[in-house]
Amino acid sequence: MSAEPQPFKLGSQLVLPMRLSQDIGFENFYGSTNERAAALLKQELNQGNSTLIYLAGGRDSGKTHLASASMALQEAAGQRCCYWSMAEHAVDGEDMLTLFRSFEDYAFVVIEALDQWLIDAHRETALFNLYNVFLHNGKRLMLTANQTPACLNLTLPDLSSRLSSGLTVRLEALNDADKQVVLAQVAKSKGLTLEDEVAAYIIRRSPRNMGELLDVLARLDAASMIEKRKLTVPFVKHVLAW
Repeated sequence: MSAEPQPFKLGSQLVLPMRLSQDIGFENFYGSTNERAAALLKQELNQGNSTLIYLAGGRDSGKTHLASASMALQEAAGQRCCYWSMAEHAVDGEDMLTLFRSFEDYAFVVIEALDQWLIDAHRETALFNLYNVFLHNGKRLMLTANQTPACLNLTLPDLSSRLSSGLTVRLEALNDADKQVVLAQVAKSKGLTLEDEVAAYIIRRSPRNMGELLDVLARLDAASMIEKRKLTVPFVKHVLAW
């Protein structure tokens, strides 16, 4: 990883623009649903020169995983990177201007949940200006959103054309079969064996989104270590009170 980025002051909040996890990469992006999309993205990062990369997909499509994997790839190539989620820290006014000026110090910037934040002309102009700075300086910007650029309700026509100018990667939500593969692979990385029957049972009984499924697996992992038992359907029922 490159040197730790310097914090900057944003209102009363001290923000470290860092990747969500050091363990997330293309090598552990499991499942076949978005396998080709991930390969296309990795190829663009390694060989392309687009100023903008746009990841479009709904919940459980793997946007955040691929955004973090992209940062890991760029950091390995010696690029200074920054991550920001508008879903967690939406900004406006002077804070927005401070934040966007700070982005200019990085070679690769990821902004997540764009469509939840991009709701007025003032914000559109800030993003448009940031894109132009990155284009002029040979830097790269990655944006993630639920919708494709064409589906955003923008008031600034020039921004609409800019958002459509680079690579747009469309991601689909994982199906249950892929979620089962993800759970099994993550379990394997923890030293656990998760049989298909057990994984299918967890998916049937748990909330279906991957974040909550992985939380369930983490609970089972901890219980398995304490009780020194394998992951079986009866053990899952016991731990989770199902």
